Amino acid sequence: MSTPQVVVVMDWGGTWTRTAVVNRQGEILWQSREPNPQGGSKEEYLANAERLLANAIRQAGGPVAGIGAAVAGPVEPTTGTFYQPPNLMVLDGVAFKALWENIFDVPVWVGNDANLAALGEHYYGAGKESADNGRPVKTLFYVTVSTGVGGGLVDKGSLFLGANGLTAEIGHTLVDTSESALECQCGSRGCLEAMASGTGIERIARQKLASG
Repeated sequence: MSTPQVVVVMDWGGTWTRTAVVNRQGEILWQSREPNPQGGSKEEYLANAERLLANAIRQAGGPVAGIGAAVAGPVEPTTGTFYQPPNLMVLDGVAFKALWENIFDVPVWVGNDANLAALGEHYYGAGKESADNGRPVKTLFYVTVSTGVGGGLVDKGSLFLGANGLTAEIGHTLVDTSESALECQCGSRGCLEAMASGTGIERIARQKLASG
């Protein structure tokens, strides 16, 4: 039996979920984007993700080598378990790897979206473009600004995760210690994400417009 030549990938953010079919050369053969069910329950989010993954597998038109999922929040690297994701808190504690391997019967890899984006940039984007005589850059740090703020660090071709995969979780760095510091989705005040994320900037703009 021939080895499957494609994988299904998912980018599950705080606002949108993207799915795609990708070949072994990194080429996108098919892709889709849908909004997340805002304010949905745990069951609604999981059912939506399962539906999107199942559709992507159908679009592949045959066996897939596995599923790779990037999710917006901290992920335990070995078990693929989501924990305390500020923008998807209803999914706290969900073990995506075991869940989807049981449903789809293929290998599943799950990681933090910023970490995996950093890895992609290292091999296929900014890192590749900055390569010296074909040798990738030694160290690459990636910052994402979207619904939240995150980061990823690649050192010598591998993700540098640190304790619990939290090395580059810069979004919840304390940057404002004043009494008027904005509340963050994580429950703290003064986080970088509360001020610099897409949702944070929108909230600040609305407040300023409302106050004249």
